[in-house]
Amino acid sequence: MMQEYEKQYTKIECIGGGNFGKAYLVRNNNDQQLYVAKAISFEGLSKENINRAIHEANILRRLQHPHIVTYKDSFNFSKDLIIIMEYCESMYITLS
Repeated sequence: MMQEYEKQYTKIECIGGGNFGKAYLVRNNNDQQLYVAKAISFEGLSKENINRAIHEANILRRLQHPHIVTYKDSFNFSKDLIIIMEYCESMYITLS
């Protein structure tokens, strides 16, 4: 399954990280669109936290709302979960 992910997406750069994983800017090799790949490492996580990460992907898959980042795809490996989501470029708002 990792080969399927690597065939579909090219990693451009790491754009964030936290305790459980990292977020990467990726390009879809088919449509050339930019997305975010949230990579969650299962190493060192409790079974409960692994289930929470998988549950997050399942919830995102069902959500459709203009104010929620859109789920695109996910890849569940034995030691990692990668969630592909829309890439939202920074927007600067000036308040007056």
